[in-house]
Amino acid sequence: MHALANPSTDVATIPTAIDGTIDVSRIRDTAQALSEFAAAATDPKGKQLEQAKQLTGQTVQALLEECRDPEAAARALGTLKQRLDDGLKTSSVPNLDRLRLSLAAATNLDVVRNSIAQLPDQEKAWATAIVDSAQHEIELATYKLDEFRTSVEAWFDHAMDRAAGVYKRDALKFLAIVAIVVTLASGADSVNFVTRLYVDSALRTQISQQASQSAQAPDISKSVQSLEPFATLFGYGDFPSAEPSRVPLWLLLKVAGELITIFAILLGAPFWFELLGKLVNVRGTGPKPASTAAANRAASQQGSS
Repeated sequence: MHALANPSTDVATIPTAIDGTIDVSRIRDTAQALSEFAAAATDPKGKQLEQAKQLTGQTVQALLEECRDPEAAARALGTLKQRLDDGLKTSSVPNLDRLRLSLAAATNLDVVRNSIAQLPDQEKAWATAIVDSAQHEIELATYKLDEFRTSVEAWFDHAMDRAAGVYKRDALKFLAIVAIVVTLASGADSVNFVTRLYVDSALRTQISQQASQSAQAPDISKSVQSLEPFATLFGYGDFPSAEPSRVPLWLLLKVAGELITIFAILLGAPFWFELLGKLVNVRGTGPKPASTAAANRAASQQGSS
Protein backbone atom coordinates (compact mmCIF):
# COMPACT_ATOMS: atom_id res chain seq x y z
CA MET A 1 0.00 0.00 0.00
CA HIS A 2 2.91 2.34 0.69
CA ALA A 3 4.41 1.45 -2.68
CA LEU A 4 1.13 2.22 -4.44
CA ALA A 5 0.78 5.49 -2.56
CA ASN A 6 4.40 6.42 -3.37
CA PRO A 7 5.04 4.99 -6.86
CA SER A 8 8.16 7.10 -7.44
CA THR A 9 9.72 6.31 -4.05
CA ASP A 10 12.55 3.85 -3.65
CA VAL A 11 11.06 0.72 -2.09
CA ALA A 12 14.02 0.49 0.31
CA THR A 13 13.04 3.82 1.87
CA ILE A 14 9.33 3.03 2.29
CA PRO A 15 8.45 2.54 5.97
CA THR A 16 7.27 -0.94 6.84
CA ALA A 17 4.56 0.16 9.28
CA ILE A 18 1.16 0.74 7.67
CA ASP A 19 -0.88 3.35 9.48
CA GLY A 20 -3.70 5.81 8.83
CA THR A 21 -1.49 8.15 6.77
CA ILE A 22 -2.06 6.14 3.58
CA ASP A 23 -3.10 8.46 0.73
CA VAL A 24 -5.97 6.54 -0.84
CA SER A 25 -6.35 9.01 -3.70
CA ARG A 26 -2.76 8.38 -4.76
CA ILE A 27 -3.32 4.63 -4.56
CA ARG A 28 -6.34 5.02 -6.80
CA ASP A 29 -4.43 7.25 -9.24
CA THR A 30 -1.51 4.80 -9.35
CA ALA A 31 -3.87 1.90 -9.99
CA GLN A 32 -5.56 3.88 -12.77
CA ALA A 33 -2.19 4.68 -14.37
CA LEU A 34 -1.12 1.03 -14.19
CA SER A 35 -4.39 -0.22 -15.67
CA GLU A 36 -3.95 2.15 -18.63
CA PHE A 37 -0.28 1.24 -19.08
CA ALA A 38 0.49 1.08 -22.82
CA ALA A 39 2.08 -2.22 -23.84
CA ALA A 40 4.81 -0.90 -26.15
CA ALA A 41 7.52 -3.51 -25.54
CA THR A 42 8.55 -5.76 -28.42
CA ASP A 43 10.31 -8.57 -26.55
CA PRO A 44 8.13 -11.29 -24.93
CA LYS A 45 9.46 -10.69 -21.41
CA GLY A 46 8.82 -6.96 -21.70
CA LYS A 47 5.27 -7.57 -22.87
CA GLN A 48 4.65 -9.96 -19.98
CA LEU A 49 5.91 -7.34 -17.51
CA GLU A 50 3.71 -4.64 -18.99
CA GLN A 51 0.69 -6.95 -19.01
CA ALA A 52 1.41 -7.74 -15.36
CA LYS A 53 1.40 -4.00 -14.59
CA GLN A 54 -1.96 -3.60 -16.31
CA LEU A 55 -3.46 -6.54 -14.44
CA THR A 56 -2.08 -5.20 -11.16
CA GLY A 57 -3.72 -1.83 -11.74
CA GLN A 58 -7.03 -3.43 -12.69
CA THR A 59 -6.92 -5.71 -9.66
CA VAL A 60 -6.17 -2.86 -7.24
CA GLN A 61 -9.03 -0.84 -8.73
CA ALA A 62 -11.39 -3.80 -8.33
CA LEU A 63 -10.29 -4.37 -4.73
CA LEU A 64 -10.80 -0.69 -3.92
CA GLU A 65 -14.33 -0.82 -5.30
CA GLU A 66 -15.08 -3.96 -3.28
CA CYS A 67 -13.91 -2.19 -0.11
CA ARG A 68 -15.88 1.01 -0.69
CA ASP A 69 -17.96 2.16 2.28
CA PRO A 70 -20.55 4.65 0.92
CA GLU A 71 -22.25 5.15 4.28
CA ALA A 72 -19.02 6.19 6.01
CA ALA A 73 -18.12 8.44 3.08
CA ALA A 74 -21.55 10.07 3.20
CA ARG A 75 -21.20 10.71 6.95
CA ALA A 76 -17.75 12.27 6.48
CA LEU A 77 -19.00 14.42 3.61
CA GLY A 78 -22.01 15.45 5.67
CA THR A 79 -19.73 16.55 8.51
CA LEU A 80 -17.71 18.67 6.08
CA LYS A 81 -20.83 20.28 4.62
CA GLN A 82 -22.13 21.04 8.11
CA ARG A 83 -18.85 22.78 9.01
CA LEU A 84 -19.05 24.89 5.86
CA ASP A 85 -22.71 25.71 6.44
CA ASP A 86 -22.04 26.77 10.06
CA GLY A 87 -19.26 29.07 8.90
CA LEU A 88 -21.39 30.65 6.18
CA LYS A 89 -24.37 31.46 8.42
CA THR A 90 -22.86 34.80 9.42
CA SER A 91 -21.36 35.55 6.01
CA SER A 92 -22.49 38.49 3.90
CA VAL A 93 -22.02 36.60 0.63
CA PRO A 94 -24.68 37.43 -1.98
CA ASN A 95 -27.08 34.63 -2.83
CA LEU A 96 -26.08 32.90 0.40
CA ASP A 97 -29.23 30.80 0.57
CA ARG A 98 -28.67 29.43 -2.93
CA LEU A 99 -25.02 28.61 -2.07
CA ARG A 100 -26.05 26.80 1.11
CA LEU A 101 -28.63 24.80 -0.83
CA SER A 102 -26.02 23.80 -3.43
CA LEU A 103 -23.65 22.71 -0.66
CA ALA A 104 -26.40 20.71 1.03
CA ALA A 105 -27.12 18.91 -2.26
CA ALA A 106 -23.43 18.17 -3.02
CA THR A 107 -22.71 14.46 -3.41
CA ASN A 108 -18.92 14.59 -3.63
CA LEU A 109 -15.93 16.84 -3.01
CA ASP A 110 -15.78 18.08 -6.62
CA VAL A 111 -19.29 19.54 -6.30
CA VAL A 112 -18.32 21.13 -2.97
CA ARG A 113 -15.22 22.72 -4.53
CA ASN A 114 -17.27 24.08 -7.44
CA SER A 115 -19.75 25.58 -4.98
CA ILE A 116 -17.17 27.35 -2.81
CA ALA A 117 -15.42 28.67 -5.94
CA GLN A 118 -18.23 31.26 -6.10
CA LEU A 119 -17.22 32.75 -2.76
CA PRO A 120 -15.20 35.98 -2.41
CA ASP A 121 -11.45 35.51 -1.95
CA GLN A 122 -11.46 35.72 1.85
CA GLU A 123 -14.30 33.27 2.36
CA LYS A 124 -13.04 31.05 -0.46
CA ALA A 125 -9.60 30.72 1.17
CA TRP A 126 -11.21 29.77 4.47
CA ALA A 127 -13.58 27.25 2.85
CA THR A 128 -10.85 25.77 0.66
CA ALA A 129 -8.64 25.21 3.70
CA ILE A 130 -11.48 23.32 5.41
CA VAL A 131 -12.09 21.17 2.32
CA ASP A 132 -8.38 20.41 1.89
CA SER A 133 -8.03 19.40 5.53
CA ALA A 134 -11.12 17.17 5.31
CA GLN A 135 -10.26 15.59 1.95
CA HIS A 136 -7.91 13.00 3.45
CA GLU A 137 -10.41 12.07 6.15
CA ILE A 138 -13.14 11.60 3.53
CA GLU A 139 -10.85 9.45 1.40
CA LEU A 140 -10.07 7.25 4.39
CA ALA A 141 -13.76 7.02 5.27
CA THR A 142 -14.67 6.10 1.69
CA TYR A 143 -12.70 2.86 1.84
CA LYS A 144 -12.29 0.25 4.55
CA LEU A 145 -8.49 0.18 4.61
CA ASP A 146 -8.27 -2.91 6.81
CA GLU A 147 -10.55 -4.79 4.43
CA PHE A 148 -8.58 -3.49 1.44
CA ARG A 149 -5.31 -4.54 3.05
CA THR A 150 -6.69 -8.01 3.74
CA SER A 151 -7.93 -8.29 0.15
CA VAL A 152 -4.51 -7.32 -1.19
CA GLU A 153 -2.87 -9.91 1.05
CA ALA A 154 -5.27 -12.62 -0.12
CA TRP A 155 -4.76 -11.65 -3.77
CA PHE A 156 -0.98 -11.68 -3.36
CA ASP A 157 -0.98 -15.03 -1.54
CA HIS A 158 -3.20 -16.54 -4.24
CA ALA A 159 -0.89 -15.23 -6.97
CA MET A 160 2.17 -16.64 -5.18
CA ASP A 161 0.45 -20.01 -4.76
CA ARG A 162 -0.23 -20.11 -8.49
CA ALA A 163 3.36 -19.07 -9.26
CA ALA A 164 4.66 -21.78 -6.95
CA GLY A 165 2.42 -24.31 -8.70
CA VAL A 166 3.78 -23.30 -12.11
CA TYR A 167 7.34 -23.51 -10.77
CA LYS A 168 6.74 -26.97 -9.30
CA ARG A 169 5.23 -28.26 -12.55
CA ASP A 170 8.14 -26.94 -14.61
CA ALA A 171 10.68 -28.26 -12.10
CA LEU A 172 9.01 -31.67 -12.20
CA LYS A 173 9.26 -31.75 -16.01
CA PHE A 174 12.97 -30.95 -15.95
CA LEU A 175 13.51 -33.39 -13.09
CA ALA A 176 11.73 -36.13 -15.07
CA ILE A 177 14.01 -35.52 -18.07
CA VAL A 178 17.12 -35.60 -15.87
CA ALA A 179 15.93 -38.71 -14.05
CA ILE A 180 15.23 -40.61 -17.26
CA VAL A 181 18.53 -39.64 -18.91
CA VAL A 182 20.69 -40.37 -15.85
CA THR A 183 18.90 -43.63 -15.01
CA LEU A 184 19.06 -45.02 -18.54
CA ALA A 185 22.65 -43.88 -19.07
CA SER A 186 23.89 -45.36 -15.79
CA GLY A 187 21.63 -48.40 -15.69
CA ALA A 188 20.60 -47.52 -12.14
CA ASP A 189 18.35 -50.47 -11.34
CA SER A 190 16.75 -50.33 -7.88
CA VAL A 191 15.76 -54.01 -8.03
CA ASN A 192 19.41 -54.91 -8.65
CA PHE A 193 20.49 -52.60 -5.80
CA VAL A 194 18.17 -54.29 -3.31
CA THR A 195 18.99 -57.80 -4.48
CA ARG A 196 22.77 -57.31 -4.40
CA LEU A 197 22.82 -55.55 -1.05
CA TYR A 198 20.47 -58.11 0.49
CA VAL A 199 22.67 -61.10 -0.38
CA ASP A 200 26.14 -59.48 -0.23
CA SER A 201 26.96 -58.53 3.35
CA ALA A 202 30.53 -57.53 2.45
CA LEU A 203 29.24 -55.02 -0.10
CA ARG A 204 26.80 -53.62 2.46
CA THR A 205 29.60 -53.13 4.96
CA GLN A 206 31.83 -51.50 2.37
CA ILE A 207 29.12 -49.06 1.30
CA SER A 208 28.34 -48.20 4.91
CA GLN A 209 32.00 -47.45 5.62
CA GLN A 210 32.33 -45.41 2.46
CA ALA A 211 29.23 -43.41 3.32
CA SER A 212 30.62 -42.52 6.75
CA GLN A 213 33.87 -41.33 5.15
CA SER A 214 32.28 -39.37 2.30
CA ALA A 215 31.55 -36.38 4.52
CA GLN A 216 35.27 -36.15 5.29
CA ALA A 217 36.24 -36.06 1.60
CA PRO A 218 34.39 -33.18 -0.10
CA ASP A 219 36.70 -33.29 -3.13
CA ILE A 220 34.61 -34.36 -6.15
CA SER A 221 37.34 -36.37 -7.88
CA LYS A 222 38.05 -38.34 -4.71
CA SER A 223 34.33 -38.95 -4.21
CA VAL A 224 34.02 -40.32 -7.76
CA GLN A 225 37.05 -42.58 -7.25
CA SER A 226 35.55 -43.89 -4.03
CA LEU A 227 32.50 -45.11 -5.99
CA GLU A 228 34.55 -47.26 -8.40
CA PRO A 229 34.31 -50.43 -6.24
CA PHE A 230 30.52 -50.25 -6.58
CA ALA A 231 30.47 -49.90 -10.36
CA THR A 232 29.06 -53.41 -10.69
CA LEU A 233 25.80 -52.15 -9.18
CA PHE A 234 25.25 -49.99 -12.26
CA GLY A 235 25.21 -50.53 -15.99
CA TYR A 236 24.06 -53.42 -18.12
CA GLY A 237 26.96 -55.83 -17.57
CA ASP A 238 24.63 -58.47 -16.10
CA PHE A 239 22.82 -58.95 -19.42
CA PRO A 240 22.38 -62.77 -19.82
CA SER A 241 23.77 -63.02 -23.35
CA ALA A 242 24.78 -66.66 -22.79
CA GLU A 243 21.26 -67.61 -21.67
CA PRO A 244 18.68 -66.28 -24.15
CA SER A 245 15.84 -67.82 -22.16
CA ARG A 246 16.55 -65.47 -19.25
CA VAL A 247 16.48 -62.31 -21.38
CA PRO A 248 12.71 -61.63 -21.02
CA LEU A 249 12.86 -61.93 -17.21
CA TRP A 250 16.05 -59.83 -17.06
CA LEU A 251 14.45 -57.19 -19.27
CA LEU A 252 11.29 -57.12 -17.14
CA LEU A 253 13.25 -56.74 -13.90
CA LYS A 254 15.56 -54.13 -15.46
CA VAL A 255 12.67 -52.00 -16.69
CA ALA A 256 10.90 -52.29 -13.33
CA GLY A 257 14.06 -51.41 -11.43
CA GLU A 258 14.81 -48.36 -13.58
CA LEU A 259 11.20 -47.17 -13.34
CA ILE A 260 11.47 -47.41 -9.55
CA THR A 261 14.71 -45.41 -9.68
CA ILE A 262 13.12 -42.73 -11.88
CA PHE A 263 10.14 -42.50 -9.52
CA ALA A 264 12.47 -42.25 -6.52
CA ILE A 265 14.33 -39.36 -8.16
CA LEU A 266 11.05 -37.60 -8.99
CA LEU A 267 10.10 -37.62 -5.31
CA GLY A 268 13.03 -35.28 -4.70
CA ALA A 269 15.67 -35.00 -2.02
CA PRO A 270 13.42 -33.27 0.57
CA PHE A 271 11.08 -36.27 0.57
CA TRP A 272 13.89 -38.74 1.22
CA PHE A 273 15.57 -36.58 3.85
CA GLU A 274 12.26 -36.24 5.69
CA LEU A 275 11.57 -39.97 5.41
CA LEU A 276 15.02 -40.93 6.63
CA GLY A 277 14.73 -38.42 9.46
CA LYS A 278 11.47 -40.00 10.59
CA LEU A 279 12.96 -43.50 10.40
CA VAL A 280 16.05 -42.51 12.36
CA ASN A 281 14.08 -40.61 15.01
CA VAL A 282 11.35 -43.18 15.60
CA ARG A 283 12.28 -43.37 19.28
CA GLY A 284 12.14 -39.59 19.56
CA THR A 285 8.40 -39.30 19.01
CA GLY A 286 6.13 -37.66 21.56
CA PRO A 287 6.70 -34.58 23.68
CA LYS A 288 10.20 -34.01 24.97
CA PRO A 289 10.44 -34.69 28.73
CA ALA A 290 10.85 -31.56 30.81
CA SER A 291 14.29 -30.95 32.23
CA THR A 292 14.46 -31.60 35.97
CA ALA A 293 16.94 -28.76 36.45
CA ALA A 294 14.68 -26.32 34.57
CA ALA A 295 11.68 -27.40 36.63
CA ASN A 296 13.64 -26.89 39.86
CA ARG A 297 14.76 -23.42 38.77
CA ALA A 298 11.19 -22.43 37.88
CA ALA A 299 9.92 -23.69 41.24
CA SER A 300 12.62 -21.80 43.14
CA GLN A 301 11.84 -18.60 41.25
CA GLN A 302 8.14 -18.91 42.06
CA GLY A 303 8.97 -19.52 45.73
CA SER A 304 11.22 -16.46 45.91
CA SER A 305 8.57 -14.29 44.22
